[in-house]
Amino acid sequence: MSSAIGYASVVVGAGGFRGESDRELAREGFAACERVYVDRLRSHDAPRPELAAALAELGEGDVFVALSLSCVAKSVPHALRVVDSVLGVGAHLVLLADRVDTRQPEGHLAIRGIRAVATLHADRVRAAKLSGTVGISDNGRPRALSDEQAHTARQLRAEGMSLGKIGIRMGVSKSTVHSYLKLVEDQAELVGS
Repeated sequence: MSSAIGYASVVVGAGGFRGESDRELAREGFAACERVYVDRLRSHDAPRPELAAALAELGEGDVFVALSLSCVAKSVPHALRVVDSVLGVGAHLVLLADRVDTRQPEGHLAIRGIRAVATLHADRVRAAKLSGTVGISDNGRPRALSDEQAHTARQLRAEGMSLGKIGIRMGVSKSTVHSYLKLVEDQAELVGS
């Protein structure tokens, strides 16, 4: 006999739902669940033991219910692992706010779209990191300064220009210039040690 398993995550201090409509969706969607697992997180990327427990309980024909994929997963790769975990045991995935329900053909189409976008994202990040032509920081965001701009900033600072003036010239904030210069200093210390 199939059962519905709910999952929610709440970042402590950040509030629960994005609005009254999400609160109502969760109330209605979780009402049909035999059990709802809840992770109370200190940050969005914290470990999720209740998610692991919910996924471990799923079996063929069961339904995994969550408000949205962003409430379940802490990153794009993590989202794909969760989707694979649910579908891999023959369970169904229902994302209330995202309007995804794999019990319907449209739900499987939505999952294919999610996979395609995730693959595109991963490929672009990988290519940018390998080529070095497009700066990507460790967290996947584009770098504020190219290597050439960072070199110019270092030269200007060595000539005595203030961080604020360098920032204006480069089109970034004073704190961004400081971060880049600090990073270079830290790397130099590592190489020198």
